[in-house]
Amino acid sequence: MAANLNIGSIIDATSNPNSDIKPRHLMSMLSALAEPEPEPAPAPAPAPAPEQVNNIQTQSQGLSNRHLNMHQDGRTLVDDSNVSEGNLKTIIEPLLERARALIAPHGGSIQYLKKVSLEDLAMHMRNPKHIIDDTSNTASIDARVSIKPDAGIIMWTFNGTQYPLYIGEDKVQGTNDQLHAAGKKRQATGNAIERYFKNVRAEEMLCANVPYFPSVVFAAGCDFHHTETIAKRLEVGNYGTPNHYVEISTENPADSDAIAAQMQNMTQRISIYKRVGGKYAPAISIPSVCVKAHKWDALPHNSSLWKPHEYLAVSERVVELAVNEVVQIVQRETDDAVRTNARRTRYVHDTTRYEDHPFGLDKEW
Repeated sequence: MAANLNIGSIIDATSNPNSDIKPRHLMSMLSALAEPEPEPAPAPAPAPAPEQVNNIQTQSQGLSNRHLNMHQDGRTLVDDSNVSEGNLKTIIEPLLERARALIAPHGGSIQYLKKVSLEDLAMHMRNPKHIIDDTSNTASIDARVSIKPDAGIIMWTFNGTQYPLYIGEDKVQGTNDQLHAAGKKRQATGNAIERYFKNVRAEEMLCANVPYFPSVVFAAGCDFHHTETIAKRLEVGNYGTPNHYVEISTENPADSDAIAAQMQNMTQRISIYKRVGGKYAPAISIPSVCVKAHKWDALPHNSSLWKPHEYLAVSERVVELAVNEVVQIVQRETDDAVRTNARRTRYVHDTTRYEDHPFGLDKEW
């Protein structure tokens, strides 16, 4: 219809008194005039060549694989983390046996927790007598939010109070050694390890009523080499405290006597005591950040992974220090109670002695 109409013909038709066009037809005619001519349908796009399809699939597969390989809890590769965490988890039972042996002369019981909810953390921070377990009696959202350290948490219930003895984390980061082996360009180092410190803040709640902090993180990979900035970022998150650092190199391979000596020295230097940070930070929690690293273009991937016996040596040291601290805490509390009772006894004795002499006067005076 629009093809046979133009504005001139419409004006002529409507101005002619003999025209058959009625006023009610005018709007429909104008609307028809305004309708654009339909455009021809576009020709179908040619099918991509087989090599283009393969290229698209390869890119998609590569992106998918990289996303799958990125660990969602602050680690780098799923495979690497599984190997590393597998080594770490082999020490849990020996570590628990060691903890039970250490507390045996004192009494109490050991609990191993795979997770602790925000609800329990808050309750324990407010009341050190609150006993934490893996279950919750409430349906609150705080009960559904938890921290889940890779090596779990070891607690000691002693004299009605639950004390933390060990919190273990494991982080692996760095793929530039793999890229180098494949002849590819290196990439920027990641920052997943930095998210570890959000867990540290939660762990501080667990240790709010003790003067020590038995948290240790085992970091491994080429990203933590001393020539990279990632290791220094860990120190930034740890109030400037230097990392415990061991470097694997061609001169000192992982199984060398030199590395064994360095690991032994690292173990002896572990400290779990809180430190004075400043006027308004009287006791800051410093996790033990233990790093093993290698250079990305010098050694193959996974050259600096932690070994089970190395995990165990450091972890046992943390537990030993924590047990000693708890024993001292309980002893101080016992001594304070004895002194308080002694003062009360003297007070009762003195008030009874001068019961008949309200002014404290002796008859002979």
